[in-house]
Amino acid sequence: MMTAMLYTSTVRWADDRLPLGVIQIGERQAQKLGQKAFAIDVRCAAFLPITIEFFPHLENADRGVQGEAPAGLDRKIKTVLTEMQRRRVPIDVRGPGRRHPRH
Repeated sequence: MMTAMLYTSTVRWADDRLPLGVIQIGERQAQKLGQKAFAIDVRCAAFLPITIEFFPHLENADRGVQGEAPAGLDRKIKTVLTEMQRRRVPIDVRGPGRRHPRH
């Protein structure tokens, strides 16, 4: 069994104009998820096997879940993905067994 993951980073973007595919999660919303402010970069995704190797807390009672994204964030991600598809913006897909371009 596999799961799709999106790239996240706590590094703040220098420019207030975020590129298509980057969703900034502010401090308040991040705290609700048990995190600090971060960005989701929908332009980079990975398919990972659901195994202890990739998810070391999988056998814990809470399965390592830190928080659950609200429905609004799920809709935002889907909207961004749809717009990226419409504009033919590529998504860098990574994961075990996948080759990715060097920068």
